[in-house]
Amino acid sequence: MKKATLSILAASLLGMSVSAIAAEGEQAAPAAAAEAQTAAPAASTTPQANQAIAMETQWRTQFKKLDKNHDGVIDRKEARKDKGLYKEFKKVAKNGKLNETEFLKWQESKKPRS
Repeated sequence: MKKATLSILAASLLGMSVSAIAAEGEQAAPAAAAEAQTAAPAASTTPQANQAIAMETQWRTQFKKLDKNHDGVIDRKEARKDKGLYKEFKKVAKNGKLNETEFLKWQESKKPRS
């Protein structure tokens, strides 16, 4: 999942760089522009990358639904809506609150390894 995220990030940055150069009035080499356009789709077309992106998107959506007061963290009361999270809350929320990054790590730790 980290490789897929890094690949997508790198492709996005490459695409942004080409756009910035074009916006300044400079012309990028046609080969570089074509390469930037084809790099992004190639990074996200593997089944593993697509699955990883879908899982992370689903987890982020779940986090937002659990964070009822929209303060960017899930407290114990909010965690009650997810039985698995509530059961492990004390273990994963060291300070009594769970931010999105911690929530994603918890979800990742539950994922079966292949």
